[in-house]
Amino acid sequence: ANNTNGSWNTILSELNTRRAADASSRYYLGVVNPNYSSGVAGIGYVGWPVALAWDKLPGAASIAAHEWGHNWNRQHAPCGGAGNPDTQFPYPGGTIGVYGFDVAGAVLKPTSSHDLMGYCNDQWISDYTYRNVMNYRGVEAGVASGLGQAVQPTLVVWGRMEQGRLVLEPAFQATTRPNLPTREGPYQVEGRAADGSRIFALRFSPIEVADDRRGERHFAFAVPLSPERAARLASLRLEGEGQSTVQVGSGGEAPRVEVTRVAPGRVALSWDASRTPMVVVRDPRTGQVLSFARGGRSEVVTDESELALSLSDRLRSREARALVPSR
Repeated sequence: ANNTNGSWNTILSELNTRRAADASSRYYLGVVNPNYSSGVAGIGYVGWPVALAWDKLPGAASIAAHEWGHNWNRQHAPCGGAGNPDTQFPYPGGTIGVYGFDVAGAVLKPTSSHDLMGYCNDQWISDYTYRNVMNYRGVEAGVASGLGQAVQPTLVVWGRMEQGRLVLEPAFQATTRPNLPTREGPYQVEGRAADGSRIFALRFSPIEVADDRRGERHFAFAVPLSPERAARLASLRLEGEGQSTVQVGSGGEAPRVEVTRVAPGRVALSWDASRTPMVVVRDPRTGQVLSFARGGRSEVVTDESELALSLSDRLRSREARALVPSR
């Protein structure tokens, strides 16, 4: 994206949902070019392989390394006012504590250098952070286990907990590998049929967003669901910690999506958002998600002459293809 006109948390949540809908189940690092020179520069999940960072030099590399550190289950080093610092960090002031060596630059890093998981300058990686990252990657089996599952029809359900309220985003169907909670937690998302019978239920703990002082948390799951079971789905419910939200689909036929080429490499879409609150736009050749389009109008960066669309009615989605006319 060229600018961060929206919330970094929203972009991060959509990246996580792209991962859930992507059969390759790989790590995601989103890159943005914000229109400011100071402020939020990166954000990521703790212990979950999705992060977002800006691409402004010269700090882009260290910001990416910091966010990947969060993905590999590292909290902040206690330096520069970083929130939720690691209480087990062994060196005072968030320093690296031992000598480091920059092989590429042939430079010795003094023990007073600051660990990259803090907010201070003159950064390098401490032996403490390095060893814990290696240990985590050695035992964490989420990516490997995900790749071992068969690609199959799923329902992608996603949302977040923000400022004391629960948000359930529009669900959509995808053919991908199942992506389910690794452990139970205080929240539950469930799908029910019109007669009240339960089609699925997942108990989970949402993912902590590092570098977010407001404490926002997210989730995204790809629930195995055959077309027959998906057709019976009448409602979704998200609940936890004394709160709940219910989502009901609009039903009826999906609206027509108007597609126009507005500039080289840029396509505009418009549709009736009251019937379809979200359109998932994909590259028809690769299946890559190009946009979670909302609000009845959106622009997508692509040179393709055709787009694959998933039109969500909040509970499920209908698939469509759209030809992109030349200007």
